[in-house]
Amino acid sequence: MTAAEIAIRLEGVKRHGSQFSARCPAHEDTNPSLSFADGDKGLVLKCHAGCEIEAVLKPLKLRPADLFHQASPAPAPGRRLVATYPYRDETGALLFEVLRYEPG
Repeated sequence: MTAAEIAIRLEGVKRHGSQFSARCPAHEDTNPSLSFADGDKGLVLKCHAGCEIEAVLKPLKLRPADLFHQASPAPAPGRRLVATYPYRDETGALLFEVLRYEPG
């Protein structure tokens, strides 16, 4: 999961360069206390009011494992990758990619 993907699930999101802030879904938050950004291995997430990660993720229907980058699945035998279609946000940050294999 990327920072841009989780941003669409939250309220009061503001972007600060490559980092985001939002209202924490784990507590009544009027002043955004949740910060998050893309890290080397996945999403880095912190509630500055002290909420545990599991409490932040529960209302979003996410698990801690969802925060880590997922490896692309290996293609089935006999298939080869023929195209990659990147989808980017308005700032050019990569949101996700769609892979096309042959034979389909």
